[in-house]
Amino acid sequence: MTRTLTLIFALLLLLAFGLIFSPILVENKGYVLISVAGWKVEMTLVSALILAGLVAFFWWLVFKVLRTFSAMGSWSWHWFADFGKNRQQLNYEKGLIALLSMDFDNAEKHLQKVNLDHENGIVPLLLSHCAAQRNDEEAQKQALHQAQKFMKTKEAANLLLARFFQTHNDPKAAVELLQDSEHKMALELKLKALARDGSWQQVNELLDSNKKKLDKAQFNQWKREASVGLLSEKASKEGAEVLLQYWQSLPGKTKKDVSNQYAFVLQLIDQNYHLKAEEYLVQFQSRSMVPELLPLFRKLKLRQPLASKQKLEAWLKQDENDAELLSTLGELSYNSGDTLLAEKVLHKAIKLRNNLHDVQMLAKVKEAKNDKDQALQLYKQVTESQTH
Repeated sequence: MTRTLTLIFALLLLLAFGLIFSPILVENKGYVLISVAGWKVEMTLVSALILAGLVAFFWWLVFKVLRTFSAMGSWSWHWFADFGKNRQQLNYEKGLIALLSMDFDNAEKHLQKVNLDHENGIVPLLLSHCAAQRNDEEAQKQALHQAQKFMKTKEAANLLLARFFQTHNDPKAAVELLQDSEHKMALELKLKALARDGSWQQVNELLDSNKKKLDKAQFNQWKREASVGLLSEKASKEGAEVLLQYWQSLPGKTKKDVSNQYAFVLQLIDQNYHLKAEEYLVQFQSRSMVPELLPLFRKLKLRQPLASKQKLEAWLKQDENDAELLSTLGELSYNSGDTLLAEKVLHKAIKLRNNLHDVQMLAKVKEAKNDKDQALQLYKQVTESQTH
């Protein structure tokens, strides 16, 4: 709009100039002399003005033509650029479809034709997956390092790279990589890496500071593993006697922790201190049964586990159809050589629930009693159930 008004104003000025000065120019024609290296041109003032106007028009026309061609060139450049982007998008889509179809060779072929920054780093993540399927560890690691450079895929690349380090016996590198990550999966990877490295104290500290990020079952399982790891290290280095002294020196709150109790009894059993293990196992459950500790009765190997039997039988009086208690008593009795009681309670447990472990234990009892036919039938039953 401004440009149009300017043009109209210029034309009005030109018209006014013509109306005012044209009579003077007609009466006083004058002349213009142009002399260049012996070459002379003479013309009237009117002719010179007309020539100047034609020259100005010519240069304006040249400018317009050049500008038009420049715009056409710019459009063609954008067209080629868009064509390149479309080809990349097409290769990206083909690669993704091939990857989902588990055609990893074709997926890699198409994805390698796509710029790494396409989709902000997703391409190197996909290429790392293809490399992993081909067992090309170097290419997998390189692709993950490239994915780390993009904000969108940095966290995912760190998680995958940490898992790579963990599976390649470099847990320290995995932990270091995830040091500042708050992701739940990062927490699980750090716990696994620390456990693999035998850093059980760090596992404990990490669990205590991230308790809310794990569900109760996960937290308890990790706590148990950490306690077992710590006490196992103590027992293997210094023996059961030192372990007993160490346990006595612990604060009351620590000794009341079920995970620590489980680990302590388990280490006594591993050190062949079965009598002491039974003593503490019964003591820890003096008020009521602790489900987490119940499986440890199965590991006791004593000729006369009187305290354990009395405890299990007392609980069975409260619920005589508790299949888990019957099964536990059966295995404890078998380990002590009491095949009569073992056979009786295992039969009852199997009637209440058809558990393969109980069937296998009953087969061992039959075998111990030289009832080979019955034992063979029971073993066959277990094998057939496992193959189906």
